[in-house]
Amino acid sequence: RAGVMSAHLFRRSALTLKMLILTAALGAAVWLVSDSHHTRSLKELFHERLAERFSLEAQEHRTRFDRHVRIHTQAAKMLAGSQMMLEHLHGEPWEGRDAQSVQYHVDPPGWMPAHSVLRPFVVPRYALLLDSEGRVRELYHWDQTVPSPDLLTPSALVLALSRGQSYLTRLEAGPYLLSSEPVMLDGEQAAILLLAAPIDSGFLRESQALSTTPHTVALLSEGADRILVSSDPNAVPDGIRLSELSDLYLTVGKGFFDYGSSDLVIRFASFIPLQEVSDLTQAALDRARQQRTMATAAFGLTFMLLIYLLTRRVRALTQRVVEFSSHMAVKQDRTDSRDELDILEDRFKTLASAIMRETEALEYQASHDPLTDLPNRKLLNDRLQNELLRSGFTGAPLVLMVS
Repeated sequence: RAGVMSAHLFRRSALTLKMLILTAALGAAVWLVSDSHHTRSLKELFHERLAERFSLEAQEHRTRFDRHVRIHTQAAKMLAGSQMMLEHLHGEPWEGRDAQSVQYHVDPPGWMPAHSVLRPFVVPRYALLLDSEGRVRELYHWDQTVPSPDLLTPSALVLALSRGQSYLTRLEAGPYLLSSEPVMLDGEQAAILLLAAPIDSGFLRESQALSTTPHTVALLSEGADRILVSSDPNAVPDGIRLSELSDLYLTVGKGFFDYGSSDLVIRFASFIPLQEVSDLTQAALDRARQQRTMATAAFGLTFMLLIYLLTRRVRALTQRVVEFSSHMAVKQDRTDSRDELDILEDRFKTLASAIMRETEALEYQASHDPLTDLPNRKLLNDRLQNELLRSGFTGAPLVLMVS
């Protein structure tokens, strides 16, 4: 019953109100459908574009990591040929020292420049000075951490593989980057300089220190797709599988190493939080939704203005019908409806009915005698004329009998 009452009230409401309700309902339906379609389309497009953008960022991460790895080789060459190194070997020959002892340095030794000079290149974690036989004689460790024991006894193969290039290998303490360079004195090899750096979270952070997009980067072990080491262990823990991060991160740039030498098969990857992707996507969707809302509001206002102007014309026409009815002495009854079209329709029906009744009355008066109310000569002539026309058309005989 409530629905019937509502429908009845709606039918009797003003035309402007009806159009307002219909426009709002139709606009809301169209807006919801278009919003759902645009949201789905924009998400797909935005994810595609973000993936392309993040791929470029991942390439930047990879390039910076490559440069950081290669710069160890450049630093080794620079240090091995420096004047400080040559003066050190000239001034303190090793022939008289115990070949089994290793001299440890916490501060940069005399054969290394200060950190302020090295910083534009790289500050090595460990710098080892070996004699021509490959035995470690001096070792610098910047963080006061003694390196892995197998680093103190590098094999001839390790020295050969790391000579003049970056060499990735696994020691007891984990993955390491090694780069060695012979120190030549008077045309002969007097020593070997070996730079070593554990590839840990600190190494990865150093490689991305100047990156404009500081996302988490990591190295992955081949085959198992496990994180070998990441720049942020709290966000991407070491040892975790990629499948366990699929709900949290967008992983891009999973490329293999293709430089130097290595006995490790590892890959490099960048991790972009999906929340960041979601925030960027939502920002674009909110902007698009705002624009659609403004467009819908503008359309609604324009439509309401047109309805208002149309309603004014309908009211003016209704007023003319009422004035004409008054001039024709036709009584227009009151109406409870507020719909301008219904009112105009009722007024026209009332006026048309009155005119039809008046026309029929005039026709009757013209064809009948006012005193006797009998048909007059005009009606006889009209009927006779009709019969003559019908007889001429059909060829049927016509007989007129007058008494």
